[in-house]
Amino acid sequence: MTPRKRALMWRLVVPVAIGILPLSLGAQSVGRTPDDILKQESYQTPPRELVDAVTAPRYLNVSLTNASPDKKWFLDEVGDGPVVMKTFSKPFHELGGLFIDFKANRARPLTVRNNVGIQIISAASGTKKLIQLPAGARVSNAVWSPDGKSVAFYLHGEDATHIWIADVATGQSRQVTKTPVLATLMSSFDFTKDGKQIAAVLVPDTRTAMPQEPVSPPGPAVKLALDTDKNRLRTFPSLMSTPYQEQLLEWHTTGQLALIDVAKGTVKRVGSPAMIRAIDLAPDGKYVRVTRMVKPFSYDVPVANFGSIEEVWDDNGKALGRCPIRPRPLRPAAVDAAAATRPASAKSRGAPTARVSPTSNRSPVRPIRPAAAGAMGARAPVPRRPRRLTMRRRRPAVADSRRPSARTASTSGCPPSTGRART
Repeated sequence: MTPRKRALMWRLVVPVAIGILPLSLGAQSVGRTPDDILKQESYQTPPRELVDAVTAPRYLNVSLTNASPDKKWFLDEVGDGPVVMKTFSKPFHELGGLFIDFKANRARPLTVRNNVGIQIISAASGTKKLIQLPAGARVSNAVWSPDGKSVAFYLHGEDATHIWIADVATGQSRQVTKTPVLATLMSSFDFTKDGKQIAAVLVPDTRTAMPQEPVSPPGPAVKLALDTDKNRLRTFPSLMSTPYQEQLLEWHTTGQLALIDVAKGTVKRVGSPAMIRAIDLAPDGKYVRVTRMVKPFSYDVPVANFGSIEEVWDDNGKALGRCPIRPRPLRPAAVDAAAATRPASAKSRGAPTARVSPTSNRSPVRPIRPAAAGAMGARAPVPRRPRRLTMRRRRPAVADSRRPSARTASTSGCPPSTGRART
């Protein structure tokens, strides 16, 4: 074969091979079974249709819901897409359903669910104005001031969260808090009516170092079961189980309530540090309604079910009263509705009972026919008396070649004969 023919042959073979190669690779990927994919033990790229659906820029959608007090502007937080793996894989503490970014003293959702910017949209023309932020800042919880001239928000750093405020007219923003915010149990703040002060929970000045897990258990694991907790199954995915976790929870959630001057940045501490769940500031800033989490903690229910108490404090931290007077105790995981609705005679040992669902303790209501309702006028439906559950025991049949008489028929479960028995 001459060199000229050889070169011509390669010119024909190479394009054909390049065209066939993607088809062969696609056939191999399509022909793989789920077991083949799992055996690779690595990240897999889904089909293009799924990739486009997941990575669609939904974060660019604008929802005009957060209007200013004068209804002239809308507040919108600008996102940048799904959270990256570097942020999602940050270590955190899991304490009875409460996930805490312990490095930044905030709840984990504030770390993985935040935004990259804030914009103000005009209600009249639709023009947008961006709030100026530091480079690489992450923001959340943006709210209007009462006069609508400023916007306050959380600015999240790698190791702390602070409250910032921005001027609507210029877009300039500045930091308000000098002490980091404690955003573990309570992840919001509140303005006074005049907009001159902000109530928030800060990291206490007298805070000790974070408790460290002991090398060896301090003692045996003891659990106390009450008589009313028989045969109760816990299905919560996250529960506390050690005294160390109790210490860690108290350390993470104990914060200092403070009134912060928006213009000067001065802080007035209100009361002593406590495990504050929520606050409701009075319009004049002289009183605040505080919801505190109280002990004892539990290993059977998550943190959301722990007991709490609501109090009214003055601006010096003095408790003026409780609302309600009786505190809310620790709530059990579920109420045994069957025991609550079971009649007293059926609670005795050995009595047959029926399992009742938590929503089946309502009495069935008999509907009123339209004709009867028109004749009688407006009338409340009459509750029907619930049926009584009974259980009958059938006696075993008697093996006898003779025809059973009326007496034997009645005792065997068959109805007695009304006529004369045949002989």
